[in-house]
Amino acid sequence: MKLTAMKNDRGMGLIELIVYSALTVVVLSVVGGILITILTVQRNVVNGATTAEQAQLIAETVESGVRNATAIQIENFSSGDQMVTARSAKTGSTITWSCLAWYFTANSVHGGNIRYLRSNSAIVTPNSSELSNWTLLGEGVSPVSSTPVFSLAGTSLSLQFSEQVESDPAVTINSTSYVRGGPWKSDPCF
Repeated sequence: MKLTAMKNDRGMGLIELIVYSALTVVVLSVVGGILITILTVQRNVVNGATTAEQAQLIAETVESGVRNATAIQIENFSSGDQMVTARSAKTGSTITWSCLAWYFTANSVHGGNIRYLRSNSAIVTPNSSELSNWTLLGEGVSPVSSTPVFSLAGTSLSLQFSEQVESDPAVTINSTSYVRGGPWKSDPCF
């Protein structure tokens, strides 16, 4: 009878354990770095898309209101704030007239903001508590160079601003809308 060779039950040595542990740490570090990079890129893309969406919402709201307006005016305040008021037609099966206003607040910590209000009666300059009830269209808004956000020349309203969220690249809007609502009539809005 022949004796069979003894099975090697030695197990894993200390050196092998250290090598396997080091390889595991390297692989987990690479995977963790890739995951962190992916999450950072995703956050930047989402912030950029959100910023662009808000900037386009502001521009579209102003353009549609001005395009259907019969009168428009701008008030410039010493603080750098601006308020645009318009008498505009609301589209639908019948034409109804509304007063619209957009308010740019210049002195905010992270850039200014633009708010919007629609009313059936005249819209007066709001105080800060009244302004908080207006619809917030966008934050992080600032004028481009030294030009005001809103400027009026005859029947055209220019809108020029940059919007930035956190440290992501700014989105710049430069748009001009023309009043096409017919004869100039501001009652009852202003």
